[in-house]
Amino acid sequence: MFNKIAIAYDESTSAEHALAKAIALAAALGSTLRIITIVEPLPAYVNIALALDGNLPQQLLNERRQRLAQTHKLALAHAADAGVTAEAVLVDGREVEGILAEIASYGADLLVIGLSQHHGFGEMSSTAHRISLQAPCPVLGVH
Repeated sequence: MFNKIAIAYDESTSAEHALAKAIALAAALGSTLRIITIVEPLPAYVNIALALDGNLPQQLLNERRQRLAQTHKLALAHAADAGVTAEAVLVDGREVEGILAEIASYGADLLVIGLSQHHGFGEMSSTAHRISLQAPCPVLGVH
């Protein structure tokens, strides 16, 4: 039923919980796992740094990619320890669009995503909520 499980993964606590559930589910079902992390563009204010150092924005992106690649190594090790075949991808772009494109490209049967505690208007516009409305597959939210 769920042969290809994808997980939207970042450095948050909720993503760590979701990763653990995705690995356990993939192990139980004999599914493969794709760990998807979005590398979002730098905030606009970083452009001010261009005046001081033209290389700084690219350096910051490279450092972010290296940190996320290290996070992927740990996630892949957890999957391997559970006997799960997994791969990890870094996707440049915006969160919602990047995750939706990657799960479609992968042909995911299920997306696992961490749920964060939001207050007020944030609940209605959370990343997880927006993705769940547009995803081409079922979405499992983990808190």
